[in-house]
Amino acid sequence: MKKTNNAAVRDWLVCALLCLSAIGLNAFGNIAIYGTIELYFGSIAALLSILVLPLRLSLLVLLASLGSFYSQLANFYFVGVQALEYFFVLTLVRLKINFLVAVFSFWLSIGLPSTLSILHFLSDQNLRSSLFTGVTISLNGFVCGIFALFAYWFVPTVSQFKRFNPKAPRFSNVVFELCIVSVILPTILVTLVFTWQSADETEKRISKELVSASLQFDEIITDRIEHNLHTVISAAETIQTLPSLKNKGALLNAVANSNDDIESMLVSDALGNVTVVAPEAYADIFSNLENLTIAQRNYFQQAKTTQEAFISKVLEGRGLGSLDIVAIAAPIMRDGEFIGIVQAATKLERVVNFDALDRLENNGIDVIVTDNANAIVYSSLNLELDRKSLFEVQRSFNPFLRDTPVLDISGTPFMYASSQNRYGWNIYTLAPPSKVFTSIVNYFLYIGLTLLVLLILIGLMANRLATKITRPLVNLEGFLERKISVDKLLPESTISREMEAVTHSLITAREVSENFQKNLKQQVDDKTKALEELNLKLLESSQRDALTNLYNRGAFDQLALVAHESLASQQRPFALLLADIDFFKKVNDTFGHQAGDHCIIEVAEALQEMCHQEHDIVARYGGEEFIILIDCADSKDPVAFVESIRQRIEVGHVQYNEHRIKFTMSCGLVSVQDDFSLPLDRLITIADEQLYTSKRSGRNQTTIRVV
Repeated sequence: MKKTNNAAVRDWLVCALLCLSAIGLNAFGNIAIYGTIELYFGSIAALLSILVLPLRLSLLVLLASLGSFYSQLANFYFVGVQALEYFFVLTLVRLKINFLVAVFSFWLSIGLPSTLSILHFLSDQNLRSSLFTGVTISLNGFVCGIFALFAYWFVPTVSQFKRFNPKAPRFSNVVFELCIVSVILPTILVTLVFTWQSADETEKRISKELVSASLQFDEIITDRIEHNLHTVISAAETIQTLPSLKNKGALLNAVANSNDDIESMLVSDALGNVTVVAPEAYADIFSNLENLTIAQRNYFQQAKTTQEAFISKVLEGRGLGSLDIVAIAAPIMRDGEFIGIVQAATKLERVVNFDALDRLENNGIDVIVTDNANAIVYSSLNLELDRKSLFEVQRSFNPFLRDTPVLDISGTPFMYASSQNRYGWNIYTLAPPSKVFTSIVNYFLYIGLTLLVLLILIGLMANRLATKITRPLVNLEGFLERKISVDKLLPESTISREMEAVTHSLITAREVSENFQKNLKQQVDDKTKALEELNLKLLESSQRDALTNLYNRGAFDQLALVAHESLASQQRPFALLLADIDFFKKVNDTFGHQAGDHCIIEVAEALQEMCHQEHDIVARYGGEEFIILIDCADSKDPVAFVESIRQRIEVGHVQYNEHRIKFTMSCGLVSVQDDFSLPLDRLITIADEQLYTSKRSGRNQTTIRVV
């Protein structure tokens, strides 16, 4: 009686311990592996209770496990799967089925299909991600079963398992369980750890790519807007000094024809009546219109009210044209009095650089651009968003992502990064979450299949090994029953050799596991190195102009800023040159754009040949415009240097087909000799002003300003 009471007390203590373990493991022992997908280990206690506790106490542990599990997930369906696992395994164990075989059979026949159905039909995951998540959860369940068996070997209590299986287990079952614990468990854990690391690193890399792409494209759009804004402001400042409409029209024509971004330009008086229109094609239309006014246009009202330049949202062209445009208006002021505006209708396709968009989209990154009214200016085709419709970020969730924000577009989640420029334009770069785990899904499923094959092979090996180990005992029994002779018994009685074979088998299995881990790590390292090399190549490619192989504008801005700081800190004289091919549009219109490209290449080659100093930085600044940061070391005369370049272009020519094309170049130069405090952007502005002076003074000349 006393012995029975002690056993009951011991069972209650074990029950209490397992209940606390189930609650603790579910609350604090969960491990996040892919985004928000976590491994839970509370079912270890419930499965272990099947082996060590009476049914009534085991059910208490089950309730503790399910309750704590539901408190973490708040999902009745997954709680139901765990309950099904408990009763399925309990039933098979009572039918004298091996415990691990029961656990594996449940997840293969019921657990995995049920989990896939829940994920696919109730959680709105696609089949591929559902399969990936389902296999992970199934491996989680199988690992819990292995841990339960491992703990069972050390629990100090009477085994309830023996009540349903009073016979001693076959030795092959013991060897099978040992192989599972020593081989399969580490393999599964290593697989989960390495795939988690791969997914985490991939997410971080893609997130950085999205942020970088958003900022780069933001910079491109901002540069185009600012370039055109400067053009309009400069035109307004000049027009207020011109006495006649004819002079104003000539200036407006020159500006409109020299800027490929501008579709049309106009000048209005203080009441909003249009007085001058350019270029000539629109001037002809204007001559047939009467009393054309822009007094009610928002850009006129803004420029008049604030007396500052104004950039509109994307507009559908009216009046002079029907293209989608961005209107830039600058007030014309004379002696502090508002006398009208200069307005430029800039082409939307020039503000949004489609070449840059193509590069991003070819790299699997979708783009959305909105103006300062959140109207869609551009969106990638596969997003199926209407142009000029309002865009609002709808935050979403994806279980495979941990830190990267997600938005929803037409029910589809996307990883995204965004940036906003000073003019209120927003750039969103997007990538599907599948980019994070697609590269590892096939590998993960391959591992799952490998584990299944390995499990079958281990079963066959365990049976064979058990036969070899038990054969000497069977022979001994036969010898005692006089069924086997001594001659037959002795050769097979060297059991130490058979045990040595088992040891070597286990060592071999561990070596296989270690080699597998090492090979997997090497693969991850190789892929990481390859990605880093690819990123370096992409960076170099992004810094070069495709036509001339000179640095592009973005690269110049970065490199020149460093060189400028170095030269200024040493107070070494230097100069900044802005050069522009004269009448380049005429070359294109007369001989074709390919001929124009040859002219640009000719100028680029001349600049590269004549710039040799360490700090000389040559770049194509946009279209037919070039920029050079000139190191004036060794008493180098920047004016003579620039004039030599200009004269070389003047006397040279480009042979294109049967045409001998001659052209000239205008230059704006700022030479820094005393004031080294001027920032780089101010120097560029000064050089641009000098270039404008050269253009206005007849072209094919150099205008210099010394600071």
